[in-house]
Amino acid sequence: MLSRINDFAQSSKTVTEARKHTGNVSLIKEVALFISLFIVQMILMGIFGLILNFSVKNPSNDVTVLLSLLSFIPVPFFIILLSRKIEKRSLESFGFSPNALLSVAKGLLIGLAMFLAVVAIGIISGQYRFTGFDFSCAYLFIPYLVCFAIQSFGEEFYTRGWTLTYFSKNHSIITAIIISCIVFILPHMMNNGMNIMAIINIFLMGLVFAVLFLRFDNIWVGCGLHTIWNFTQGFLLGFNVSGIETSSIIKFTQTSSSIIGGGAFGPESSLIATFVIVIALILAIYYPKKD
Repeated sequence: MLSRINDFAQSSKTVTEARKHTGNVSLIKEVALFISLFIVQMILMGIFGLILNFSVKNPSNDVTVLLSLLSFIPVPFFIILLSRKIEKRSLESFGFSPNALLSVAKGLLIGLAMFLAVVAIGIISGQYRFTGFDFSCAYLFIPYLVCFAIQSFGEEFYTRGWTLTYFSKNHSIITAIIISCIVFILPHMMNNGMNIMAIINIFLMGLVFAVLFLRFDNIWVGCGLHTIWNFTQGFLLGFNVSGIETSSIIKFTQTSSSIIGGGAFGPESSLIATFVIVIALILAIYYPKKD
């Protein structure tokens, strides 16, 4: 498994590009710089989110959620600006390959298949139940799709596009992946219903995103997968997205808060999701790669 991941990294133009300006930097300085930029990024997101929220009086739950997703807008601009100044990095070193549309389409298909598999297993096992439709919120289809895309791109950018490639310069790719997965968990820690299963599954999902990032050698596949996973889970099917409740066109409910189907965090904290994510990870690593 590790050798396959290393092979993906060795043939990755993104990783090669990120390592072009590797310097003789001490571990303390390297970590301190990363933590400083990460904290500033989180503060910037918080300020931007507050500005958006203050601009709307008495927002509904959907508006609040949409505004929170839009708070990811400054993330790529901030990271690109400082990384290009400090690390002298190119856009290609973040995974900005030219085949964006095809790669996003691949990610959308993978993510849709994954979450529909979670739902199918949940229905068969009696954990999830269909309860009806609600087309009164259909006007939110595009806003939610766009905002989930912005949020997903922001998360993929700072975890895989930046964190993974940042630490791959002076450390093994496995170390870089593990750090990126830990960083991926951190912003979710205060979400409603966060528990040990959610932490495990977010880490595993981070591994899937990282492997796809290296295997397809771009950030776009992960962006597509991330977007459709959240959008399908929340707005289309009515499950909580990492503990966040949204309106939905199709209504599903969890019949219990057991570890099998997930609790308040949603299906992402379920054993069902663990199973699907692990299968996806195995396929991402071992599915024959076309030359």
